[in-house]
Amino acid sequence: MKRTLIFAFLMILAVSSAFTQDTTKFRSVTNNAFKPGEKLEFEINYGFVTAGSAVMYLEPNTTEINGRKCYVISINVSSSSSFEFIYKFRTTYKCYIDAEGIFPWLVEQEKIEGKSNKNSKTEFDHVNLKAIITENEPNKPQSQTEKPIEKYALDDISVFFYARTFDFTNKQAGDIVYFPYFVKDQTKQLGIKFLGRETTEVPAGEFKCILVQPMLKESALASKVDEIIVWLTDDEYKMPVKIQMSIIIGSVKVELTNFQGLPGPLKTKID
Repeated sequence: MKRTLIFAFLMILAVSSAFTQDTTKFRSVTNNAFKPGEKLEFEINYGFVTAGSAVMYLEPNTTEINGRKCYVISINVSSSSSFEFIYKFRTTYKCYIDAEGIFPWLVEQEKIEGKSNKNSKTEFDHVNLKAIITENEPNKPQSQTEKPIEKYALDDISVFFYARTFDFTNKQAGDIVYFPYFVKDQTKQLGIKFLGRETTEVPAGEFKCILVQPMLKESALASKVDEIIVWLTDDEYKMPVKIQMSIIIGSVKVELTNFQGLPGPLKTKID
């Protein structure tokens, strides 16, 4: 009798759990572009001066958020010691993106520019369609706000990785692809314009590339940058090779210096 009651109790718990668990369906994106272990290194040049460096690392171990398997992407950007007398900067990002749907669940950022220091965390709730933003600055109370989002809204990092999964094979110069993009506390549609194809050379080598241009009107950099052009390898990996940004007082180039951990051989590199 006692065993029967225990069994019945467990069955009730199981049935109750089945009816209360989240059954939200999320998209599935075919991803042949990147995998855990990918590491890309870049140098940042301002004119003829090496201003800093950046490392983009897709950590080898996945994690789980809200019951979903997530890739962990770390990005570290820092000024070089020789450039810090002009301007000191260091930014660390950690983005957790859904491994199946390629959209963010959590983004953490630590940013140092000059004498300012700011930490922020954005939690993306794609079930209730809201973003919870927590910010910390020295000598200021912690702030937390909630903002509505569209489903699958992307941040600065995940929009880049999602774009890498897109097939540009049949795109013509001038074609634009749009993505939901969470920027400045609201979701907008970010356009990525296909510009064409060309070969470009950077410290890591010479590559056959496609050129794309984020439409800056809806970008987080819109107030600081006039134009951005991105060179991606013209293959299924769409590895970033070069980024050129035009700003008010010149231009900034971010160029690939080293790469490892791609899903397979890179056929677009010219030996």
